[in-house]
Amino acid sequence: MNRAEQPKGETGERLLNVDEMLRLEARLACSPAVARYDDEIEGAEANRLALALSDIEDSLRALRERHLPQLAAGDIGEDALSDALQDIKDELGHVLYHVYDSRYFRDLFDLYAGGSEDAVRAKQSRFM
Repeated sequence: MNRAEQPKGETGERLLNVDEMLRLEARLACSPAVARYDDEIEGAEANRLALALSDIEDSLRALRERHLPQLAAGDIGEDALSDALQDIKDELGHVLYHVYDSRYFRDLFDLYAGGSEDAVRAKQSRFM
């Protein structure tokens, strides 16, 4: 079962269920900003981007509904804290994978590659 076919989350429906993901892919395919990343080897960027956004939604939902509440619990032990932090690290790694896999979003990695700390902070300021 892929993530798009998984049951609804604890707090409601997925925003990008299978039907919505297909509609999003069709809309993205019409965007010149997205279509310019299409190629014969890696395929259609619209498909890759729609799948990425769907999986990112799942990871963000897991952070919000499972992992952050675990950290916020006042009675969490050291082992559970360590496990929760590792789970968060895994989810963030999954998000980063999809950001990098999407050619459209991949240039975000240039913000953090090389350069001084001041240069990186200056680039980051556009997102704050």
